[in-house]
Amino acid sequence: NYMAQLTGLNRYDGWYSGEVDFFGAALNGVRQAKPNVSFALSEYGVGGSIFHHINDPNPKRPPATRTPFHPEQYLNVFHEKAWSQIAGKKWLWGKFVWALTDFASDWRNEGDTAGRVDKGLVTFDRKTKKDVFYFYKANWTSSPVLYITSRRYTQRDQGSTEIKVYSNLDAVELRVNGQLISTNTNKSFSVFKWPNVALAAGQNVVQVKATKNGQTYTDSVTWTYTPAARPSAAGGANSATNPFSRQASLRTHDPAGDGDEPVLPA
Repeated sequence: NYMAQLTGLNRYDGWYSGEVDFFGAALNGVRQAKPNVSFALSEYGVGGSIFHHINDPNPKRPPATRTPFHPEQYLNVFHEKAWSQIAGKKWLWGKFVWALTDFASDWRNEGDTAGRVDKGLVTFDRKTKKDVFYFYKANWTSSPVLYITSRRYTQRDQGSTEIKVYSNLDAVELRVNGQLISTNTNKSFSVFKWPNVALAAGQNVVQVKATKNGQTYTDSVTWTYTPAARPSAAGGANSATNPFSRQASLRTHDPAGDGDEPVLPA
C-alpha cells in the first residue's frame, strides 16, 4: 500500500514479465497515479551467467527465466536500457540494483547453478565481476574505465560481431588484429558500439585505447572464430538449427578471468 511515508517498488519488467523498454513508462504511471507519494525503485535486475553467451541479445525477448540458460549479454543489454530510462528520474529517492552479488536461494533451479540467484553484478564467489559491473562503474565514477564486454565469449561461431565497450572516457580507439577499425566518440550512457566488425578465422586480438589528461588506458581480449560447418539436412548435432548444440557451444569461460581488472595505464 501507499500509506507509508516512504515506499519502495520492485520492478522486473524485462525478466518475469513485459519488456525492459516499458520500464520507465511503468514508473511514470505510478508517479502519475500517486503524485504525493515518495517512492524508490527498491529492486530491478535480471539473471546472467558468465558461462552463457549469445551473439545478438533481444531486449524484447528475455530468456526463459526458470531455465538453465541465462546469457551474460542479455544481462548487459537489460541494464543498459533500464539505467537509461531511470537515471534522470530525480523523483525516485533511491534506485537499487538487485543485486551486487549472486546469492543462495535453495528452491531455485535455474541459471548455471541450482539453488542460486544469478542477478548479481559479481559472481557468487566474489571472484569475477560480470560485464555489467563495469557498465555501472563507468556511469557512476569519475575514475577512468575502459572495458571490452563479452570478453568471456572466447569461442565465436559468426564471422562478424558487434564490439561493445564500457567507458567514461571521451574517445575510444578500436583495433582488431592490429588493424585500426575507428576511433569512436559516439557514446550513450558510457556505452561505445562498433557494429558488424569482421573476425578472421582463428584467433582475433581485440584492443581498445583511450587517453585522459595525458594518460593512456588500454584493454584487450582474444576471441577465436571457427567457421561453422554447413548444417545437415536433418538438423543434427552440428547443425546451426539445433538450439541445444548452439547453446552448449556458447557456454564458454576463461577460468583465469581474461583480465578481469582492465583499465591499466599502457
